[in-house]
Amino acid sequence: MAEFSDHQEIEVEKLLKLLNKPALKSIKSEDGDIIDCVPIHSQPAFDHPLLKNHTIQMRPSFIPESTSMYTKTNPTQVWHKNGRCPKNTVPIRRTKKEDILRSKSHESFGKKTTSSVPEDNLSNNHEYAIMNSRRGKYFGTKFLVNVWKPEVQVRSNEFSLAQTWLASGDGANINTIEAGLQVYPRIYGDNRTRLFVFWTADAYKNGCYNTKCPGFVQTSSLITVGGAYNTVSQYDGVQYELSVLIWKFSDHKEIEVERLLKRLNKHALISIKSEDGDIIDCVPIHSQLAFDHPLLKNHNIQMRPNIIRESTSTYTKNYINVTQAWHKKGICPENTVSIRRIKKEDILRSNFIENFGKKMTPGILLYGSSSVHEYAVMNCKKGKYFGTKFAVNIWKPKVQVPNEFSLAQTWLSSGVGTNLNTIEAGFQVLPSLYGDNNLRLFVYWTADNYQKTGCYNTNCPGFVQTSNRITVGGTFKSVSKYDGIQIAVLVMIWKDGDYWWLQINKELVGYWPAKLFSSLGKGATEVLWGGEIVNEKTGGKHTSTDMGSGHFADEGHRKASYFRNIMTVDKTNTLREPQGVYPTVTNDNCYNIKEGRNGTSWGFNFFYGGPGLNAKCP
Repeated sequence: MAEFSDHQEIEVEKLLKLLNKPALKSIKSEDGDIIDCVPIHSQPAFDHPLLKNHTIQMRPSFIPESTSMYTKTNPTQVWHKNGRCPKNTVPIRRTKKEDILRSKSHESFGKKTTSSVPEDNLSNNHEYAIMNSRRGKYFGTKFLVNVWKPEVQVRSNEFSLAQTWLASGDGANINTIEAGLQVYPRIYGDNRTRLFVFWTADAYKNGCYNTKCPGFVQTSSLITVGGAYNTVSQYDGVQYELSVLIWKFSDHKEIEVERLLKRLNKHALISIKSEDGDIIDCVPIHSQLAFDHPLLKNHNIQMRPNIIRESTSTYTKNYINVTQAWHKKGICPENTVSIRRIKKEDILRSNFIENFGKKMTPGILLYGSSSVHEYAVMNCKKGKYFGTKFAVNIWKPKVQVPNEFSLAQTWLSSGVGTNLNTIEAGFQVLPSLYGDNNLRLFVYWTADNYQKTGCYNTNCPGFVQTSNRITVGGTFKSVSKYDGIQIAVLVMIWKDGDYWWLQINKELVGYWPAKLFSSLGKGATEVLWGGEIVNEKTGGKHTSTDMGSGHFADEGHRKASYFRNIMTVDKTNTLREPQGVYPTVTNDNCYNIKEGRNGTSWGFNFFYGGPGLNAKCP
């Protein structure tokens, strides 16, 4: 430990006073640290002259999403055992006198004494085993790192770390942002594994570790930079991982997002703020996004089909008139359509702006969709179909992680390979699209096997909405209860001349013009009904995402999900029960399907669903 003069002792005390801000609460950790819960506006960062009058950002405007990462375990910091910091405070590791005295001088406390960028420091007692990206323009990085406690031989000056560097500039103008895990006795006075951050704007003359100088603004009340981890990976045993993400929103991306928002959100006569957080814009029917499609220029809007298909079934049970969440606040006027407003965060949840509102993998089982998709569906034998009608009980399935979804839908398709055409409609929980776990009505279409054409709902030009009461993408609050009330919705899709119409219960929602498609304009060759989920295999296990009610088909009525009174429209434009129907199940230990009894008022029907992860579906 360095020996300081009386003058230096005074300087040390001044530095301690500068670094250690008054705390609302202090937590003594079993590792010897003291964690001060400092009001977020009082933290050391704001002593920086460039951060005077700084407006604290409590959340980023977007968080980049990835479909490929998961953490097996989530280690906690040691101090958590003894408490948590209150809201609107940040946990700051208190700097002690002995921390400063371990430095070569009080001026160098918390700083790196030599360059740490690998390519600039290969001959200065620093050794590396790293991966480099080629030079380019980067706006962040995301990775998983397993947490270890490396042995450090000489306590005074050696360290061991695992980190990322984001760097720009060269020579005296090197800028870096650094973060990772380290064992560094000189900084912390022990051999524990700790989270760290570092920054410099001038090749390590200024900048510092953690919050040891003004600069890094902490917003978390849960994680302490400089905080220790007790749970570390074991050789040939359990592995503890941290997910690390550093990113910057590029100005170019901001401009592109704003342009897209302007294009998608048409001028509304009135807007209705729903209790579920949605904003429903009442857009003049002639101004909706659909008519931006080059094939729909000068399109004559069809307000009603020529024929509404009637069933030959004698089943006449009235369906509960389910309402969408936004109805509580009002209804759109006549000659407008109710469109869910797209928000900036909706777009930013997409991997790429260009992908917003699209499926990233084929969404129909028979055409080679990704192995992460699982199904329990009924298929119709190949033929010529001009629509379908059915009732489905709606549920709010639990979805385990944001990149997964659960849905109940029908597919009408034609064509093969890159010429696959589909019309799809149903009910889904899809957090990555909507930002929540609400159950929503959806439609989808593609004319090229999910490549460039088509999208969900009204997120691109194509589907023409005619209803001022039903919103595609809108939330349903009333859902079925296990062993309780069953909420069934009647869905009908049929071809009327050059238009494929969608009706929900008795409401005409809108239509897909046949000219959008290369082959569906002449009718569908296949019809499917059933459930689909995405299984991200988080933690190496099968997802626990529900399909339907989350219960297997065998449990039957009031417990399992069902499709009933299923009909197809044949070549004579008559609704008839489907023939040659057969099931397809991806993994019946996770989700299954079971045909219901024939000859009842339910017509052709089946139950489907399941809980996912269970003893037989590990």
